[in-house]
Amino acid sequence: MNMGGRENCFFEANFAYRTKTNSSMTPLMRESIGKLAHLSASDLTELEDTLELVTYKKGEKLLSEGEVCNWFWFLEGGSVRQYYLNTDWDPVTTGLFVPGSWVLDVSSFTGRKPSIGYIEAFTACTTHRISIDSVHQLIARSQSFLQLGKILDASRDLAYHHDQTPDARYLHLLKHSPELVQTFPLRYIASYLGMTPETLSRVRKRIS
Repeated sequence: MNMGGRENCFFEANFAYRTKTNSSMTPLMRESIGKLAHLSASDLTELEDTLELVTYKKGEKLLSEGEVCNWFWFLEGGSVRQYYLNTDWDPVTTGLFVPGSWVLDVSSFTGRKPSIGYIEAFTACTTHRISIDSVHQLIARSQSFLQLGKILDASRDLAYHHDQTPDARYLHLLKHSPELVQTFPLRYIASYLGMTPETLSRVRKRIS
């Protein structure tokens, strides 16, 4: 991949079309928040008032390299891929997301520093997003919103331990996130698990 590809990524991020409206919390989002935090009905209403419903087209960037991640997104529909470009300009997948997932660049969001990668809509998708400024305002009104920090923990929990064997990594994926295999190309699955497509092919043959 040449440098022109990276410049095109910035162009897409800055000029791509998206739709934004006020958001109402859906049953899927309420269920996810309920697993992460114990918020009162009034807390949930306050949180709902901060949400934006944002739709993205396939290939549109939620976040580009060099931007600070000022939002986190709840994925209501569609699928999202997170990746960075290595020294050979090849994409390395670091996150794969399906409906019900929380999406953000944890390092950029918490450290308030430029992202080293991209978050991209793999398909057209619908999200509910909340800004870091809104999170701070909620916490200032009620300490119960500190529980939103568990969203960051949930995102970190998705990381795979690359000290595990390739077989163990793939089996863990099949057990905990089988929908990823049904949604994304195997080359993205292989990159996400830290192996080559050829290694993943051998793993799948061994455990089939």
